[in-house]
Amino acid sequence: MKVLSKKFFRQIRQAKLQFFALVAIVAIGTFFSTGLTAISGSLSSYIEPYYQEYNLSDAIVYFDALPAEAVQSFLQIEGVKRAEVRQVLEMSVSQSEHSAKLLVHTIPLHNEINRSALVEGREPGAGEVLIDSFFAEANQLKVGDTIQLVHQKSEWNLMISGLCENVEHSFNIEDASMVLPDRETFGVAYLAEESLGQAVYNQLLIELEAGFALSDVLPQIEATAVKYPYQYVIPKESMSSYQAIRTTIDNNKVLSFVVPLILFTISSIIILISLSRLVDSQRSQIGIMKALGVSRKTILYHYMLYPITSTFFGSGAGLGLAYFLFVPMLDDIGRRTYSLPGYQVSLSLHSVFLPLLISLLFGCIACYISTRRILKQNTMELMKPKSVKSAHRLALEKVPQLWSRLNFTYKLLLRDMSINKWKLLAGSLGVMACVILMVTALGFRASMQQMMQRTKDMYSYDLLIHSEAELVEEVLQDQVAEISFLTKLNLQLTDYEKTRFEFLVLDPSTSHFRHFDEDHHSVVLRDDGLILPQSFAKRHDISPGQEIRAVLIQEDGTAQELRLHVAQLSAQYTAPKIFASQEYLRKSIGEIAPNGMTVRIIQGDIASIKEELLDRPEALSVSTSEDVQLRISNLIKQNNPVFSIFILVAIVLSFGAIYTVSTINIQEQMRDLAIMKVLGYSRKEIYRLLFNQNFLITTIAIFCALPFCVLSYGQVVDALRASGQMIPDQLHGLTFIGGAGITVLITVITNQLLKLPIRQIDMAESIKQFE
Repeated sequence: MKVLSKKFFRQIRQAKLQFFALVAIVAIGTFFSTGLTAISGSLSSYIEPYYQEYNLSDAIVYFDALPAEAVQSFLQIEGVKRAEVRQVLEMSVSQSEHSAKLLVHTIPLHNEINRSALVEGREPGAGEVLIDSFFAEANQLKVGDTIQLVHQKSEWNLMISGLCENVEHSFNIEDASMVLPDRETFGVAYLAEESLGQAVYNQLLIELEAGFALSDVLPQIEATAVKYPYQYVIPKESMSSYQAIRTTIDNNKVLSFVVPLILFTISSIIILISLSRLVDSQRSQIGIMKALGVSRKTILYHYMLYPITSTFFGSGAGLGLAYFLFVPMLDDIGRRTYSLPGYQVSLSLHSVFLPLLISLLFGCIACYISTRRILKQNTMELMKPKSVKSAHRLALEKVPQLWSRLNFTYKLLLRDMSINKWKLLAGSLGVMACVILMVTALGFRASMQQMMQRTKDMYSYDLLIHSEAELVEEVLQDQVAEISFLTKLNLQLTDYEKTRFEFLVLDPSTSHFRHFDEDHHSVVLRDDGLILPQSFAKRHDISPGQEIRAVLIQEDGTAQELRLHVAQLSAQYTAPKIFASQEYLRKSIGEIAPNGMTVRIIQGDIASIKEELLDRPEALSVSTSEDVQLRISNLIKQNNPVFSIFILVAIVLSFGAIYTVSTINIQEQMRDLAIMKVLGYSRKEIYRLLFNQNFLITTIAIFCALPFCVLSYGQVVDALRASGQMIPDQLHGLTFIGGAGITVLITVITNQLLKLPIRQIDMAESIKQFE
């Protein structure tokens, strides 16, 4: 055994770069598997106990107005365990440097449902407020500060008694259309009922008995709710926060399985090729070992050391990279995305040992397949020289006019390809996977940039102001170049998961909003129906000409049920909205006065004008077109490390696959290369032969990967986009060219590294060992 161990380490020393390439592939697979398993496992293990501890509601019932005594009628419904009433109002923060809003909730007297986790301070009393800690951090607020809130021209000066996070707002977005939380402009707050001084509520929280589903009790809840000014019910599964976290967990579970599976498959292919070449070249040594009485199991174990050693080294490196690089990055992304007190991404035993076991399994299977044929042969057969493979006549040889024009190196290349088709295919498969990964990463990055540009094309105003016209005339005076009035409301789509959209009613002649389809063709706002976000319509199979049921929610909270016609669809890449013309709304519900406007400025600093408007209590909200673009910019910044890692991984994999297959080709063609040297062929000609093989493998891989790139990119886009988000799902030619160009560049670099083993070929020894 000691002799075999020495032999094993000598083999590794003789093929250091090849072994390193294999270790790198295993390390990358472990890196991704560990990181993605850690985030999905950490989030899954954290979120369910968190929901239970702070008692996430099973449903929320919305009303225009609901008296406190109405709770008893809901508690009498079989299956309802608890019911609590509260009032929820959207308030502006008047002293904020930007258009910040807080969704303010009253805290029920004996609060048991949707309880807050106190991060700092204490529960609020009269004249005090509890705000979410991330909003406070983004706006430099702390316990003891006074905050001024405004709602419908009423003002409250409240002292911050504490900071919290609430189970209902774990993914704290303003509405389902948001891509990421914007903690500077939106947060949640909680105050005591006596602070508002009103005994009328607009929401009812429902907790069900164990064993009951919402579908079991929903008819009774709705039958009781219609006795009051009832709007709609949102089940837990349709809440934007709950949906977003469940989607993240599910997507990460899929990615943590698929990505490592691809990488470990590549490593298995390389192990299979490497060991097949190794045992073929050592067949006489295996014959001697069998003649000396060494058992099959011992010989198999000797070759098993190759995948076992590479797996342990690769897994160790991958775990180290995941722990020091990937997990902290995912932890930071999680903190900026979710509002979960004390949540951290951590490595579990499952996330550590699973990639190790999978890699070992794949490697050992590849080793067994590559060695079993040799081990089945008897000692006499193994001691004989291996017979040279017979090459069939190529189709090109049947055309003498073409074949005779080729020089010897190209003829040798074509014949070698004919003999070793499966190795050519295996090498191409490894590079294919790398090309797919690289094009997908480059395509997603390009899509983010495209989203930024198309959003800029859509919104061409300078300021969007939710206020009275008198304020704008007073503040802006002669700075206005163009003004367009609009009505800003909310629209709840009844039959589509109760999804709520911002509803903008525009003058069709305005140039401040431009609408486009997914091919960037112009869409005109007409008087015969709505313009619906294309991403939402595609998800729910809504087509132009269809009629939908909706609830129109006005500024004072009153709701009105409508049946509206879908006229057209528009591509909206972030914060999608529903649009209608003023004439269409007039036909549907009658006259509604404008409550806002979009403005283009002649001169002046838009940021300072925005701040001046926000200082006025009459301005309910002020935003700029740059605010919308900033959301996409923040998304790009957050995903930049992920894009970079994917591209780096693809580069390492490409190098590993090409280098390993190339070194195997050199070792298998040692005799042919030595003969070429003896016959006087220059180094350049020998280099050209092997380098052309690599370029051929790369070219085949690139062309075969193209259709799979489209499929892979489409799957990634579908998995990563939210229900309200649209990501361009078409790959452009430049993305393919970029991915192919990087792969070719890697091939060129690999070819340069291969010059050393080619120069080290010993002509006499290489020829003697075959004779």
